[in-house]
Amino acid sequence: MNDSMMAIPGLPSTGNLINGAWRHDGPQFPVIDKFTGRCVAQVSQATREDVSEAVRVALRAVDAGAPPPHERGQILHRAAQLLDTHRQRLVDVMVAEAGFTMADAGGEID
Repeated sequence: MNDSMMAIPGLPSTGNLINGAWRHDGPQFPVIDKFTGRCVAQVSQATREDVSEAVRVALRAVDAGAPPPHERGQILHRAAQLLDTHRQRLVDVMVAEAGFTMADAGGEID
């Protein structure tokens, strides 16, 4: 891997989140900053088994139905806390991966 393909420090390799667990079964491929050509992350390609398992889990969730309103509120509150805690890291990723400006990325999060 040449220097332009090295991941930005602090952005680990990422797998596929399926049923609450990270899976790294498929081959890794780089996510490239389209402006600098620099690798900003490594991600795992989902295997057929990963996709099948994700679909099974999603169908079970649909069959189970939405959580009650109080629980949904707790989930949204926790998501808002996590967005606030990790805001700058998310902005940095959005700028590197999608070419957002800092202001636009921050606006998307806020």
